[in-house]
Amino acid sequence: DEGMEICSREVRALSNEVKAIEADQQEKFDQVVQQMEVAVTEEALSLKQIEK
Repeated sequence: DEGMEICSREVRALSNEVKAIEADQQEKFDQVVQQMEVAVTEEALSLKQIEK
């Protein structure tokens, strides 16, 4: 049935769009985590230098 075919095509397209958005969000999240790790490491190193 043609209506169902169009519907399933739209569902597939939307599904791909959602996956793309999720991948983009995951990438941004990973970048934030990485920046936080760098900041924490730098903070720890600067605190060690203060202790000396």
